Amino acid sequence: YMRAVYPWSKDNVALVCNDSGKVDGLPLNRCIEDYDVIAGNFFICGFSGEEFCSLTDKQFRYYEKLFRDPELFLPTPIGIMPMKCTPDQYKRLMQERSAANRGER
Repeated sequence: YMRAVYPWSKDNVALVCNDSGKVDGLPLNRCIEDYDVIAGNFFICGFSGEEFCSLTDKQFRYYEKLFRDPELFLPTPIGIMPMKCTPDQYKRLMQERSAANRGER
């Protein structure tokens, strides 16, 4: 099941994501400001009334920049902490995590 959420009241945009991404154990993807953490894939689209529509060019540039770089989620004693990183850093850290899980060094 998919759901649309509207965390940005200033824009007529919706974030469409898996309704049960966290429950289903999908990987954490992005921290949406003070709203929530999105698990699994998602997309951003415009809305007009009750209809989804294309983003304006200005909205596209803003959200493309906002979500350009991946995020890592680090466990801490008080919960998870999101950390933005470059695509190369993300790839390297994921390879290191995978090797550590396999017992390699």
